[in-house]
Amino acid sequence: MHFPQKFSEFGYYNNLEIIFLLFVTYLERIMSTSSGLTRIPKNTYGTNYDNSLLEQYKLYSQSADQISNRRATANNFLLSVNTSIVVIFSFFSGQIDPIKSKMFFLLPIVGILICIIWIVLLKSYKELNSAKFKCIHEIENLLPLAPYSREWEIVKESKTYKPFTFARVEPAIAIVFLLLYITLLAFRT
Repeated sequence: MHFPQKFSEFGYYNNLEIIFLLFVTYLERIMSTSSGLTRIPKNTYGTNYDNSLLEQYKLYSQSADQISNRRATANNFLLSVNTSIVVIFSFFSGQIDPIKSKMFFLLPIVGILICIIWIVLLKSYKELNSAKFKCIHEIENLLPLAPYSREWEIVKESKTYKPFTFARVEPAIAIVFLLLYITLLAFRT
């Protein structure tokens, strides 16, 4: 049995002391490794632990918001690109013989590839945001208040409010474009 160095100076241990020491050691390990989130225990960090924790929480919450903003920007861009492809296709469909033109074959192919990239990108953003919010919930366990955790508890408890999130709508938009491009390819001939 290995006891922490700070307790070894006491010499002889009775059964109650051993149980107490094991319990204290166990608690210190839990506090220092809580799900891999904390790296330095509060008692060894120093007096600025609480301030540092709060600042890191603020920064991490902002980074989660930035990820959501990046996702919205990517969605706007990809929606614009897909809309442009459809507009170009529609504009030239009355002016060029669709059967003879390679453009009527290439535009839907490009659109399909962009939609696939869009769907993969949405999945990646969703996974990243989920991981970030799990970390935020873990950090909130170390803070006096847990607003994000409580917000989701309220949403889950609500019988009338069912969140219809953009995470469900965004892939549907990409799939609609994908089906449109497949239809354009199918009716090309």
